Amino acid sequence: MCGICGIIPLSNDVTPDQIYKVMLHLLDGNETRGRDATGTASWDVEKPDVLICKQAETATIFNKHLLPEHIIGPTIGHCRAKTKGDPSDPENNHPMFGDKYCIVHNGMVHSMKNIDTYKYKGQCDTEVLLSYFETHGIKEAIPMIDGSAAVAIISPLDKMFYLYRHTSPLVVTLFPKTALVFSSLEYPLKKVADILNVPKVWGLFTPQSTADFDEGTLFSLNMKTFEVKVETIKVESKITGNIRYGV
Repeated sequence: MCGICGIIPLSNDVTPDQIYKVMLHLLDGNETRGRDATGTASWDVEKPDVLICKQAETATIFNKHLLPEHIIGPTIGHCRAKTKGDPSDPENNHPMFGDKYCIVHNGMVHSMKNIDTYKYKGQCDTEVLLSYFETHGIKEAIPMIDGSAAVAIISPLDKMFYLYRHTSPLVVTLFPKTALVFSSLEYPLKKVADILNVPKVWGLFTPQSTADFDEGTLFSLNMKTFEVKVETIKVESKITGNIRYGV
């Protein structure tokens, strides 16, 4: 069990300070799902650069070290509950990255065969999932998943952001024309409107929509145009071979 979370601004009006405060709140709220390591990946969409910070410590401690300058744009985060893969080795902790993608993952891949041409750095199944994305592409790799996955993916080269869910929990809150915020747990999302200073409707409610992310849903967001696409891609294949355990 792990926790993933993040905030993807849909407007230039969302400030880095707001993103920073939202991430502190979301990481704190997801700590119960994983206390062995915590990490963030923050993306400067214009360059594009991704700044990754991760430590083998609880979110409570990590948040004391995470500084405003570590947040440079849309940001994803992870609270890890280890299985295999020592958290003292940063390669076993999230976010994980390759040449094309940076990801956070909640779930477990059971028996996906290692890709011979891919150079693995750690011992976690999430890295196997990443290797399939890197080698085959996201849409092509999803049907090959053997296990469970709620995954957030930054694609700096083509300026795309993706969310996908297969069995693992994921809740999404949309603040129209403001931000998309997601979390493995629902309750941390409840205070995000106050941090973003979203205007109230009739003095009572915030204009937002919170929902469980549907099984098999691939959500993609073009960070240049803010165009959204939602597709259903089901996990189809079971691949046997060498097993890499961990989260």
